[in-house]
Amino acid sequence: KIHNKMDSFTQRMGMLQEKMFLKPPAPEQRLKPWTSADIAKFAASNPKAGADLNTLRNAGVLTGIGGLASAGLGGAFFSSRPGTVNGKIFSAVLGSIGSGLVGYLVWTNITTFTHGTYKIDPSKTNVAWQTWWRKNGGAGGLMYEY
Repeated sequence: KIHNKMDSFTQRMGMLQEKMFLKPPAPEQRLKPWTSADIAKFAASNPKAGADLNTLRNAGVLTGIGGLASAGLGGAFFSSRPGTVNGKIFSAVLGSIGSGLVGYLVWTNITTFTHGTYKIDPSKTNVAWQTWWRKNGGAGGLMYEY
């Protein structure tokens, strides 16, 4: 009886590990790194999903830049407040984190409308890309190969 309980516990913990991404993906599930040329080939073979993928990538870059710029401005502003050096550093770090988060969220909303990402299903686009990449030489990457 104890052995069966232990097997059940191990099974549940294994499922929990997979759901929490604590277990590395199986070798057949891994993907090799890709380049912009690979994405261009994907866009040529699958025009709708390719255009959606490029739109999501461009919106993501703009969102990241907006978040970083906001973090830098927030850190600069809060470090200019009067006080001790330690207080300025602490204020700059907290201001940078808070401003970066707000900037990221604001730019996410901006790109939603400027790039039309509200019309795109990112999950469907990702599945289409990963399926195509596995079939066209992207399967079997090494762990943490970037």
